[in-house]
Amino acid sequence: MLGRSLNLPAQPVGRLPFPVPPRIAFTGLDLLLDIGVACTQPHTLYDPSNLYALLRYGTALVETGRSLALSSAVAELDPHKKMVLSDEFGCGVAFRAARSMFGAAVFLDVTTAISRGWLRPNQGNLRRPDYVALLPSGDMLLFEAKGSQSGPTYCRKQQIPSGCGQLAAVGLGRGFTRKIAHRVVVATAIAKDSSVWHSQALIGDPPGRPKIVLEPSGPPDELIVRSHYTRVASLTADEELLDHLFPDRPRPEWASGPGASVTPDIVEIRGEPFRGRELQIDSAEGRLRIFVGVHDGIRQLLLSPDRGSAVSLLLDHKLKALPQVSSLTPSAKVKEWAALSNDGCVLYVVDELAEVADRPG
Repeated sequence: MLGRSLNLPAQPVGRLPFPVPPRIAFTGLDLLLDIGVACTQPHTLYDPSNLYALLRYGTALVETGRSLALSSAVAELDPHKKMVLSDEFGCGVAFRAARSMFGAAVFLDVTTAISRGWLRPNQGNLRRPDYVALLPSGDMLLFEAKGSQSGPTYCRKQQIPSGCGQLAAVGLGRGFTRKIAHRVVVATAIAKDSSVWHSQALIGDPPGRPKIVLEPSGPPDELIVRSHYTRVASLTADEELLDHLFPDRPRPEWASGPGASVTPDIVEIRGEPFRGRELQIDSAEGRLRIFVGVHDGIRQLLLSPDRGSAVSLLLDHKLKALPQVSSLTPSAKVKEWAALSNDGCVLYVVDELAEVADRPG
């Protein structure tokens, strides 16, 4: 299921100034990777919950042909957990839509940016958008991600109008040198395998009527890249990269002692180097290895002392010429799958049968 290509139907709500494809294509691994990148908080470096999407949500997806669906066991979750699942799946699908429809690669988490002082609203009472993304065209995308298990009608009549209201009221201040190309709401109706309806993404784009203005505290491109890759560094347990991008981050008491930052090990996937963390699960049936990391070439750029030049080079070159590693051919006894996103992040899964896993080396 995780390596299979899924086609999520997409529908515009109202007349939009951009085309909406009939379907958004991705694999289960693509979706899990984007949920991880979207929802990881930059101050939770070694928190096991950073890998929650890669583990718990992986077992929530089920086989239903080429459609996205959740296991009916999700219905047994308490309402709060179901709401969190819907929200985080909505974020993952919104990232997929922003990448495939607009070419977005890096995303600023508005709520975290405001709490860290990277963005300053001109009013305190802010119904803020979820993310700001940089586009290859040189413009910016404001978008709101929503998800629900209540069906497409609820998304169309409740979530899209609510998200449009949030986005329409927000503008970017003079400190932003790029203009807003679109304000986009992506509301994902997530079906279970027992549902009589199918999952779909509904997409809206409200006209801007800004009442609240967000001003950056520094160079805006740099802030967006920092916001994105601090979340990536937390997801991949890359302490060295996180300390470089977010040196004033809060630390738990047990991590407050002196010492050098930890550099994650390097893993080669089809000859390409990635740094990150690996989780290994052994059982009588075999071994499951899950690796999440970022391409080492991009990582080295981000570690450059000249952050401004590194950001320009990153946006102009590296994110446009990433290697393709996603088409991996499984053997009879070792199955492997990979998802590589256009920000250089990879999710790599290897499933080995017991007789292979027990071999030395």
